[in-house]
Amino acid sequence: AGWFVWDYIRMQREVKASRRFSTILQSAQIRIATPTDGAISKEEAGSGETHTYDAKQRRNAEFTARATQLVYENLENADYNRDRMAADLGMSVSSLYARLHECTDLSIQTFIQTIRLNAACDILKSDPQIRISELAYRVGFNTPKYFSQCFKREFGILPGEYAKKA
Repeated sequence: AGWFVWDYIRMQREVKASRRFSTILQSAQIRIATPTDGAISKEEAGSGETHTYDAKQRRNAEFTARATQLVYENLENADYNRDRMAADLGMSVSSLYARLHECTDLSIQTFIQTIRLNAACDILKSDPQIRISELAYRVGFNTPKYFSQCFKREFGILPGEYAKKA
């Protein structure tokens, strides 16, 4: 019973952190360039003023930006996982987990999944007629059913309903 309660609390924390990270990405406090965009921008949304960071915040923002950019570069690759991400960043998996958890309060897998789900939202906004199965494969999910479950858990609605609202 204790393990079940602990696992439930851990899962709720990850969902909360994932939503917080989604908000950061969508508000463009640290706007991450997708492969088609260009460079990384650290401008606050709407103000046009450069956000001043202390050294630790800047390192964390740069690390988060680099990790996010790696996920975007490997978006369609369903096999892109924590081991490959750690290798791309030149870190061990445990070091990557510690650093990512410090910066975002997310596990590596939740971080990757959150970015993929946000990319799916962007695609749905630009092409609401896309088939959900095609969308799932484009953002790195192996099965459309699992993609739909994750999307609903993250955003509270199914991808098809989201497309209708967009």
